[in-house]
Amino acid sequence: MKKFLTGLWIASLAVFLVVPVASYAQQEELDIQSDNLDINNQAGTAVFTNNVVVTREGMKLKADKVKVTYIKENLGNHDVDKIEATGNVKLLEGNRVATAQRALYKVQEHQVHLFDHVQVTQGDGSIIKGTKMLYDIKQGRITVSSGDEPVRAHFNGKIK
Repeated sequence: MKKFLTGLWIASLAVFLVVPVASYAQQEELDIQSDNLDINNQAGTAVFTNNVVVTREGMKLKADKVKVTYIKENLGNHDVDKIEATGNVKLLEGNRVATAQRALYKVQEHQVHLFDHVQVTQGDGSIIKGTKMLYDIKQGRITVSSGDEPVRAHFNGKIK
């Protein structure tokens, strides 16, 4: 039963990470607020700094800095290649919160990376900690790794 609860929690984490991916692929609206914005059309980037909040259908990403890079061949279409968030990164969705110092979403590769002091918590007190986390959307695989310290996981749930 404990394996089932662990699998269920990891599956809910996978859904948490897929939500932003689906939004970009389906060209849904994305709202970004910040104190500053620097757009470089030649480089195909938009950099948002200070108090950045990215909102999309019940999901929020907060960070000190968010850089959106567009696919150079499609600059006029605003097709996103990657989104990089740095400094006090926090992803909030439902009762789940993921924190890290850096996050990178590689749109074309269908991968979400979290780096540096990664911690994912769920409302029931379940926690996963590591140095970095990779979610490969196509393979449906989550990999958490660590450098000097071990990966830590604590799962809460009722055992029936």
